[in-house]
Amino acid sequence: MDIISQLTFRRFLLGQQGLWPGRRFEGPSGADAAIRQMGALQLDPLNIIARSQEISLQGRVLNFKPPHLNQVAYEQRGFFDYGGLLFLYPMSELPYFKAIMPRMARYGRVTETAKNHASAVKHVLAALRASGPMSNRDFEGTGSAIRWSYRGRKDSAVALYYLWLLGKVMITNRRGFDRIYDLSERVAPAEFNRAASIRDAEDFFARKCISRFNFLRTKRFAYNWKYAIEREVTPAEAERKLAEMLEKNIVAHLKVEDSKDDLLVLAENLPALAELESGRVPAAWTPLGPTT
Repeated sequence: MDIISQLTFRRFLLGQQGLWPGRRFEGPSGADAAIRQMGALQLDPLNIIARSQEISLQGRVLNFKPPHLNQVAYEQRGFFDYGGLLFLYPMSELPYFKAIMPRMARYGRVTETAKNHASAVKHVLAALRASGPMSNRDFEGTGSAIRWSYRGRKDSAVALYYLWLLGKVMITNRRGFDRIYDLSERVAPAEFNRAASIRDAEDFFARKCISRFNFLRTKRFAYNWKYAIEREVTPAEAERKLAEMLEKNIVAHLKVEDSKDDLLVLAENLPALAELESGRVPAAWTPLGPTT
């Protein structure tokens, strides 16, 4: 097992997130590249000085403008948004998400919608199919009783959320921060509007739950993988998966000096760590302008 310095640890985390040694992305294409570098971009409707996703990109992308995000995500179909914690993900990852989405149906709030608002679900699907993109504001609701929900006060709101969680509809655009929905087959490019095999999806998320954090404590792998694939994972199964990934040279173990934590990192990142440990900046991280 390799040991890296605390300085290398800090610089790798910042560099992998596009925050060190300076901004290396620029303009709309830079916004696209920055999100892919991060692996996911959290979205938040709160707007005090700016929305969190805009602040995140401003710190990474020279000459970033808020419309650039809408351009690369919705106009160019480079990304899709999904999850209880709302993140923007590369569209190429959609098949893995679509393999896992049916497992969302086991949650109480989802089964409740299917049971209590079946007519609203049918109505919403029919309206989208006939009329194209719509937001919840475009629906009057069917009148079925709804308990309070932060998804909205109409049954159409919970129906749209239910269909979105299960992958039947996707967000095709935004009006302000309001979600504009459409049928998935009219949003996702054809090559991505499919479900990967469960095995491929679970393998993908085993890797992604490490890559999105850059380093992951080994003892947290089972929890993070379970959360990502929406099913229980036993300690023994997690150990087998890690052993498989180590054997295939997908991941590696390392430690940080003066720390007892056993960390996982993607093996593909070991060359960058070696460069940092030698005092060099990886060539791919070269900033476009002066560093601060």
